[in-house]
Amino acid sequence: VLLPLLMGCPPARRTALGLEPLLLEPAARAPVKKSGSVRLRNGTLPVVGRRGPLGLQGRHAISLGVVGLSSLLAVWVLFRRVAGPTRSFTSFMTGRRTLVAIPSMAHAGWEEASGPGSGSSSPPAVSRSQMGDREILENLRTVYGWRNQDQGAGGNCLFLSIAPQIRAEDLQGLPARSAQWSAAIGPDEVQSWASLPALQRAGALRRIAMVDERDFLASLDELLTRQDPVPKYYRWRARELYKDMAEEFISSGITELASPWLPKWNSGAVYERVRELDRETDDDGVFKFILKHAEEYIRITGREGNWAGSSEIAALANALQRPFQAYGNNWVTQDTVALRSLGADQWEVMPYFEAAPASGGHDGVPVRVFQTNGGGHYQMLAK
Repeated sequence: VLLPLLMGCPPARRTALGLEPLLLEPAARAPVKKSGSVRLRNGTLPVVGRRGPLGLQGRHAISLGVVGLSSLLAVWVLFRRVAGPTRSFTSFMTGRRTLVAIPSMAHAGWEEASGPGSGSSSPPAVSRSQMGDREILENLRTVYGWRNQDQGAGGNCLFLSIAPQIRAEDLQGLPARSAQWSAAIGPDEVQSWASLPALQRAGALRRIAMVDERDFLASLDELLTRQDPVPKYYRWRARELYKDMAEEFISSGITELASPWLPKWNSGAVYERVRELDRETDDDGVFKFILKHAEEYIRITGREGNWAGSSEIAALANALQRPFQAYGNNWVTQDTVALRSLGADQWEVMPYFEAAPASGGHDGVPVRVFQTNGGGHYQMLAK
């Protein structure tokens, strides 16, 4: 990067600075041997006619410098997209992990959100570590025998990964709840669930999630209207919905959360902005925002092929009365993976997100998904 800039420096200045020998311009200092190819004129670097204070050679040198700096910036942006918003370059290149001890049962947010009918962005753990997808999956295979199984993409990957784990009995009673629930999934779909095409089951699960989110928001609005205390389940779920809304709206450049100065294509910058909003916004601000923009978010997320995330997992957990667990990295909320000791230097990877029904009761084995590359694609986790 610096050499082209030196070439653009006037000869007198280069001589005064003692930089002339570095550029190998005079033939006496850098004789050029014949090699069967083109020989530079007089054994020197070609001299281009100068125009103006810098001359063409200087302008070309500055252009090369700009290109070099731009290349370095591009490499850095690519690294951040692959390695995560705050992972160090050294740990990424060497594969070394950072293991940080934290007090047992004291992870921020867990105690507040724990208990019947609640979920958490991370369960209690004795340590946290930077881990790649391969390391996480290897641990899950070793400890539990689970493997990641890709069920398809196209924006429907979350629901496609969930569909094979849902049974017809999980859906019993949903159509009878109301006209909205019947429109989301009819009795015929429930009865023939196992034989439905994968995309049709994924579409039904998306509709179920949207109806449950509407019901949740309506219940929250009633609590606030009556000025009743807001239970911790509602506060936890409202904040998850707020973070998903923030990511969706900032990435799309809409609502008051978007900014013309924030590069929407830079996922790392978007994630950092979501974290900042989560830290700075109190519960009242969260409630006000999600109620104001509820229909806008549901209209976007309810479209087939659109991104979906943790708030939709929470909605399905409540609607289907099944516990859900999501493993992998989740760059929008955290930089490390939670680990729990199994003794004798053995560790188990913990989910980055868990959800249970509001009632606290649930039936069956948890529905498990794996998020690849810290965000953007889901796979099914199963034996």
